[in-house]
Amino acid sequence: MSEDKKITTVVHWSNGMVSVFDQHGQQIPEFQGQYWQVQRKILEATKDRDDVSFQAGAWRTIPSTISREKWTGEENEKAL
Repeated sequence: MSEDKKITTVVHWSNGMVSVFDQHGQQIPEFQGQYWQVQRKILEATKDRDDVSFQAGAWRTIPSTISREKWTGEENEKAL
């Protein structure tokens, strides 16, 4: 990831896909994909940061902000 791109929003969709956006609202493809494939990479890139919005969403809904802990755990499945 280039220096000018900074992960600010991470959305776990109900279909298992993850979308990741930078501070300019642009997608960051190298962090997107199936949740189980990108989870560790995202957590490593965002560790020690409290300015990242973790969200859960479903088709045709506005994603809701959830805690980092909920995003990484079993509770995420219930939020979707």
